[in-house]
Amino acid sequence: MKTAASWPPGRLEAGALLHTAVVTGGWVLPSHVSLHLDAARRMIAATRSEHAKALRHQWLLVVCWHFQLELELGSMVPFLDELRDGFADDPETDLAAGTFFEAVGWSSTSTESISWTTRSRTLSLLPHHSQQDALEQAAAAFGRAMRAPSTREEASVRLGRVLALLGRPQDALATLTPLVTGAPDRRWRYLAALFSALAEERLGNVDAEVEAYRAASEMSPGCQTPIVGLTALRRLQGATSEAAALARTLTSEQDRVCDDAWWNYRFGPTPDRVPEHIEQLRKEYAP
Repeated sequence: MKTAASWPPGRLEAGALLHTAVVTGGWVLPSHVSLHLDAARRMIAATRSEHAKALRHQWLLVVCWHFQLELELGSMVPFLDELRDGFADDPETDLAAGTFFEAVGWSSTSTESISWTTRSRTLSLLPHHSQQDALEQAAAAFGRAMRAPSTREEASVRLGRVLALLGRPQDALATLTPLVTGAPDRRWRYLAALFSALAEERLGNVDAEVEAYRAASEMSPGCQTPIVGLTALRRLQGATSEAAALARTLTSEQDRVCDDAWWNYRFGPTPDRVPEHIEQLRKEYAP
């Protein structure tokens, strides 16, 4: 009888990625998710390839991204623990951890799906199960991730938002302002401008807040988030005619076709990142 060790090169890797893809693609019942991920884990562990460690690293990232996209934070914890245990000095690991902590700190209800245990390396960093703890850990993780070129833009934008929420708006602006005009990716320029508006609001700088919303709107014409923020702000300032005109633009055809980066922000990676990365791993490890 053939054993896994005798399988042709690439067969185990292909099987692991197939089991993973049916989970991330939503092709299995929730009750069967753990079965497929356990099978994928065993196949990767049985791989004798010189690239086995790299594949395990990328596989753990994919699984973490999947659960982040689904906001299944409790399910994400054991994979994030394993990722942090095995690849602690990796910027992608820090970015994944920071995004997890940011989601935990999103609201008082974000922790409801988590089974708290001190055995988890990740959860042990949140002794009070509080939003404050989670945001502080997110800031620390993003601060580490932004040191690497591959993760710098996203980590910096996320750090800026978290700093504003932690009551450090000046530090937030110091992080975000260079990105508003300097980030290569428009998505991060747009979000940096949005979060600059948040920081300016915390400082009470109304005129600067207005300009930040306008900058975000100019970067992504038709996106609703900066228009909603600007509409509410102008209404509070008593500029009701301008606020009404802005509100009317929210129902225009142009606004409906915008892919607003803020809508997916909480879910970590963009929805297409997981299938694209799995396909990339197939080409690299299981041609």
